[in-house]
Amino acid sequence: MKKINLKLIIVIAVLLVLLIPYLNSIYSNTAKRVFIRSNLSSASQITCTYPQVVSVNYQNNTISHVLPKKESNPIIFTFSNFKGDVANLSYIDATQTINTVKIVKLIDSYDRYIFIEGGDENYFTTHTIFKDKGVSIYSKSVDVIGIPAGTLAMGNCSGY
Repeated sequence: MKKINLKLIIVIAVLLVLLIPYLNSIYSNTAKRVFIRSNLSSASQITCTYPQVVSVNYQNNTISHVLPKKESNPIIFTFSNFKGDVANLSYIDATQTINTVKIVKLIDSYDRYIFIEGGDENYFTTHTIFKDKGVSIYSKSVDVIGIPAGTLAMGNCSGY
């Protein structure tokens, strides 16, 4: 009887060791990307690429979080003329057209830039670029026909 219990415990332990990594891979919503670190402190133009965007919205008393598959067309932002208080932000929209808008530089410290865009009733966007790490966080909150929604992405940047 004791031999059977010991064998059963060993079998269960082995199954758990084999099963836990599998279960973590099924239920994990983590997406990891490796990139080359870039120091952007002296760049006069910075381009940031966001391969994946997390979306959230609130509708019918429900908050939804969506982590889609990797973007086939990643979001690409180029920041230029940011030595003053107002900078340029260029991006490719859904129609594959390059657009340029003015953004306000809120912070220019030794380690980061923070830009804001929008600010009207419908949307507000922030762009935080970490100069010494070469990464950026993009966030946008919108109100689409009374439905609060937002996006968040982290991407890598290069300067020139």
